Amino acid sequence: MIYAIRYFQRPYEDDEYLSVIKKKIDDKYYKVYRPNHGLAHSLRQGFLVRDIVKLIKNDWLSEEINLDKNFIIKLAILSSSQRSGRQSEVSSSENPSLYTKYENDDVNNMIYVMKNNIYFKDEIELWSSALKWDVFNKCDKVKRISNLIKAAHLLDLRRIPGFDVDRIKYNISELLDITPNSDIMTILWNQSGKYLNISGDRDLVTNKNYWSDRFFILHQNPTKLYFTLKSMML
Repeated sequence: MIYAIRYFQRPYEDDEYLSVIKKKIDDKYYKVYRPNHGLAHSLRQGFLVRDIVKLIKNDWLSEEINLDKNFIIKLAILSSSQRSGRQSEVSSSENPSLYTKYENDDVNNMIYVMKNNIYFKDEIELWSSALKWDVFNKCDKVKRISNLIKAAHLLDLRRIPGFDVDRIKYNISELLDITPNSDIMTILWNQSGKYLNISGDRDLVTNKNYWSDRFFILHQNPTKLYFTLKSMML
């Protein structure tokens, strides 16, 4: 899950908005690159998809895990690489063509990671294609992988004040084939909040709309950030 660090520990190329933030803590200046779609978001997605797999019980997942002992770690690597191609905070509605370019760069970055990784072998195209939001024309396995990655991404939207909680939960439930008020959804939603809290990020549920000192300090040591989040895993 640390494989994508190189893409998140640098400023955006296309815009300065939320490219770098700085804070002075105890007479020392700290800076964080891409605070909204950066390293913490990346790592949280990797852990969230692991939590999803642990809770979701279906024949397809069970078979994939039995056939491929590295299936879960591959999911985590993929999930944590999803926004590596971003070079600004632009949304798909604001600039569809630029957003598509960023998605394509997500895929290209992931292909580079896969080529230098022992886990993926001859499945590079299949796994990397699951990073795109639109997988309508892809095979069933890609669609299922994509749904898991999307669900992890949506769970971490809890970090953005102003988003509609009920809509987020509904969209996640559709992807995971569960109900919005199920025990699984409650656990996953609480997990998202735990990851946000321990990494010092914002949280729309608690109305926390600022990055705490912890957020800045942890980003100076990616390994510590990784293990801090890992301590919250299901």
